[in-house]
Amino acid sequence: MGGLRRRALFYSGGTTGAVFALATAAASIRLLPWWLSRDVPLEVSLPFAMALLAASLEASLLVGVPFGIALALGVAAERGELRTLQALGASPQRIAASLWPVFGALSVIVLALGWGWDARSEPPGRFAQALVEEARTSCYGATNPRAVTVPMVNVTWLCFPGKKPKVAAPVPGGGGWIIAEQLTLSEDLRALTLREALVRIRAGAARPEVRVAVHDADLRGLPGWGRGTRLGGAMRGSLTALLLWVASLAAGYAIVRAGVERLAIVAPVGLLPPVSCIVAISRLDASSLPTALFWCVPALALAMPLLVVAVACGIARRWARGANGRALC
Repeated sequence: MGGLRRRALFYSGGTTGAVFALATAAASIRLLPWWLSRDVPLEVSLPFAMALLAASLEASLLVGVPFGIALALGVAAERGELRTLQALGASPQRIAASLWPVFGALSVIVLALGWGWDARSEPPGRFAQALVEEARTSCYGATNPRAVTVPMVNVTWLCFPGKKPKVAAPVPGGGGWIIAEQLTLSEDLRALTLREALVRIRAGAARPEVRVAVHDADLRGLPGWGRGTRLGGAMRGSLTALLLWVASLAAGYAIVRAGVERLAIVAPVGLLPPVSCIVAISRLDASSLPTALFWCVPALALAMPLLVVAVACGIARRWARGANGRALC
């Protein structure tokens, strides 16, 4: 089965690379306004870019590997290789399990990403605070007055040669500005603390101009921005690696068991399970349900390929026949 493994590795690498290219392009479009802005230094956007890159690689492996396994087995079924192996006594379980070195090796990358890159599991405020501090640090050594913007939290550091940088932010609700020496964000981004702050609110139709200087100030009740994942990096990496194994094995078994040969059926068998798992994890992250439910997601990866094959092959046998009179699966 060495030839089948090599083909599975080739297709898995190709599909993973294609998904990663699409995900990276989407991330680049998201970061493009930051990169084109003169007020956003590269060191400010780099942490966010690395987080997006890690998420793109993890998602591309989770989607691309089961899809590549499905394509490789679909090609083998179309060429009659699977029927030959089964005639020699190889069961569908054994054929699917024989590909474990392929998805096993690639799952190590997913596991390493989860264990080594924990940015997504941090609360959004902690990540945003790191960007704010990175922007503040970039002010030191400035030879000319300049501004350094942190787009995620809509604040700007004002840099002056030989002086402490000042952070400027609009007053929530509009109508004025806040200038301070230090800005600290809460973990949920719903509150912030200012040190040595000057608040100026412009005069309006029904209010006078207001200027307030304070040593310490707390602003609360701000709208939150995003949220971190409820799983730690190690747990998320382990769960994603498990999903990759389960989705690959289930897709391979379903295709071999049913003898699927057509791309119209092979593609959803390889794609739908990992995509469904990503959606399920995202919904669980946004909910307040127990975190133990995350470990029920592999059951979805196990059941989806069998369900897709059963439905697709049932429709194919009833309504469609190939040009040579054979059923589609």
